Amino acid sequence: MGEKVTDVLNSREPRDPPRFYSVPATARMLGVSPMTLYRSIAEHQFPAIRIRNRLIIPAQYVEDMVHTAVTTTATVEAADWATPTTRPGPPSQP
Repeated sequence: MGEKVTDVLNSREPRDPPRFYSVPATARMLGVSPMTLYRSIAEHQFPAIRIRNRLIIPAQYVEDMVHTAVTTTATVEAADWATPTTRPGPPSQP
């Protein structure tokens, strides 16, 4: 007999890290309001992916920004990560 849909959906490893975050989830992680993050995305100051009317944040961007801030002990400008010329990889440090 075939697999149940719920079995297939639940077969994902529970420890798999997320690849994308919603804007509200990212805003909570960063300690800002979702509206602040939506505005930053609209002004091309924060990286995001638009799929029709939905915006998602690649988890790798958030992780890389945090890693850079921690390892360089410097302020990370999210707008630098949203600039296409800085992709792939984190922006260069002055």
